[in-house]
Amino acid sequence: MQFNEKFEAMEVIYQEMCQKVTNPKNFFFTEKYMKLRQTVQAVCLKTEKIFNNYIDVLMDDAEQDEFKQVKLYMCYPVRYLKRKKDKPLSDEKKAAVRLKLEQTAALGLMVHLFLVAEPAREKGFAKIDMTKVEKEWASRILRTDKVMKQYNIGVRKMPGKIFDAFYKEHIEPFITGELNIKGLLTKKRHYDFFHKLFFSGALLGLEIDFAARMLQD
Repeated sequence: MQFNEKFEAMEVIYQEMCQKVTNPKNFFFTEKYMKLRQTVQAVCLKTEKIFNNYIDVLMDDAEQDEFKQVKLYMCYPVRYLKRKKDKPLSDEKKAAVRLKLEQTAALGLMVHLFLVAEPAREKGFAKIDMTKVEKEWASRILRTDKVMKQYNIGVRKMPGKIFDAFYKEHIEPFITGELNIKGLLTKKRHYDFFHKLFFSGALLGLEIDFAARMLQD
């Protein structure tokens, strides 16, 4: 799937989840939204390579020096599905799992970019050194829950509400049905993983905004 198709599919999910937790009225049809959408799409495109690296590591498909610690603690097939090298997921199931991971992280980034205004973002994101952003972001991912707790409160808890709506509709049916995840504790571990994954996407948005502000100073 090409980037524009992925973005449009995620935008549909974003809008649907917003409508579940708030009343956006006709905002998605306004000129203000369309202008904001252009910036969000451009920023998401700039992060495409970083996200691919991240998901590759989470799926145990690649080794990335920046994400070495992330892989150790967050490799999804190994740590959460308890899959060993000699018993990998089928190609079909692996593709389905990867899609859920991509959607969760991408939604976190999209929620941040749409909800949090940052004047420097539109002016400076094109000049950002994404290699540096990737390195800084990767070093903070394992502390996402601690870093983003206050962030969520500061945005009226909207990101958390959107995540919960997304998890209930898109993730929970998948892990209980397709992956056959059972038991309260096991389900809680999966919820915590996807929660961290979602907010790690938002954290990437914060790193980009910080880098954009630094270019203006």
